[in-house]
Amino acid sequence: MGGATGDAGIDAGVGAPTLKLLIAFHDRSSVSITDPGGARLSALASLLDSQPASTSVLVAAFSGSTTTFIAPTGQRGFTSIAASTSAQRMAWRVPSTIQAEATDFVAPLHALRDAIASDLARGESARYEVIFVTDGAPTVNQDAELLCGNAATDFSSLSNATNQVQLNTVFVFAPASPACNDPIVNTTCQVGPAASGCLASAIAASQKRLERMATLGHGQFRAFTTSVDFSFVLAP
Repeated sequence: MGGATGDAGIDAGVGAPTLKLLIAFHDRSSVSITDPGGARLSALASLLDSQPASTSVLVAAFSGSTTTFIAPTGQRGFTSIAASTSAQRMAWRVPSTIQAEATDFVAPLHALRDAIASDLARGESARYEVIFVTDGAPTVNQDAELLCGNAATDFSSLSNATNQVQLNTVFVFAPASPACNDPIVNTTCQVGPAASGCLASAIAASQKRLERMATLGHGQFRAFTTSVDFSFVLAP
């Protein structure tokens, strides 16, 4: 299981529920700087390549308040690992037409929660591992909903004796060259002598927020500055 939880024991061994993976990528212009080599998609392909055909997946991209489901295309339902090849997974993209919008974390989290709730309403019994991937923070402070509200706890509250739902968060910040100004993480950072200190502070704050979200969602947090690896969600 991806993280510690106090819910009734769901064994990862024989007879364990089907694994369902939900991966949500932050899609905005800064990603071309913070992940120029596409390490996030490589990590996704590696994760899915390691899974049996019984594993299902739902891949989404979020930008502004819009969440686009890209696998399966335009749907909130899950698709079997067997329905795509590794090469196809590496090609998964979402048109970058909405990146000018302010960054919103709450809307995509609600979209992912609703996808799981719809699946559970059909009588599914599964282990749901959500992987929420970003390189920054919401444009407007949403901590009242993310850390004090139910945006993260909604996931763990869906767990019961036959289903486990965990929210895992991932911070990817691996620019090819040192970053120095505001477009990457925090628009309050400006070019100049104080830029690097401001950027470091913004990165630390983003990581702390994501770590707390994962704790509230009974999942795990990871930060990557070089290669990216999502396999941590598979650990028992």
